[in-house]
Amino acid sequence: MSIFNKTSVKFAAGFLGIVVLVILPSIFWEDLKSSWQKRAESKDQEDFYTAIEKEHDRLLEAYKNDTYGGDTPEETWGMFIDALEKDDTDLAAKYFVVEKQEEMKEELDQIVQSYPNIDSWLSALKMAGLSGAMTNRAEFIYTNIVTTPIKIEGTELFIEPGEYESSATIILNEYTNKWKIESL
Repeated sequence: MSIFNKTSVKFAAGFLGIVVLVILPSIFWEDLKSSWQKRAESKDQEDFYTAIEKEHDRLLEAYKNDTYGGDTPEETWGMFIDALEKDDTDLAAKYFVVEKQEEMKEELDQIVQSYPNIDSWLSALKMAGLSGAMTNRAEFIYTNIVTTPIKIEGTELFIEPGEYESSATIILNEYTNKWKIESL
């Protein structure tokens, strides 16, 4: 009589099937899971870098086509003030670096609409002195005198009366050789 009868062969095949289908995958599960996670992370990173590259290309193109600004820091500063005096916040915002234009348009709209001392602020901007200039960066310093407390509507900004020294940084757009306001 053979030790490998039909029943023992079926039992052995069933046992082997369980080992192959249940036990082996569970042994290698962590490796499989890790491999899948790495593939997903790789895809996420690829998507992330693709998005960064697209944004870089968009900004590069915008900088190359951005012709707003002056040939000197002083000229850009004067153009910015002129636009504000005319309440033209669309134009005033275009004197900012490309990536800040939309944000500054909203901020300038709020300032023009709700700042009671706008004339005082504009006078302070006109009196700004060029503090330092390098080949591609300049800084204007100005003092704003606030005579009454100011609450900017729609914000939590509250300004007490006093003298406030501020600065604005203007940088050179090296693609168009126009000076742009980076910060105010």
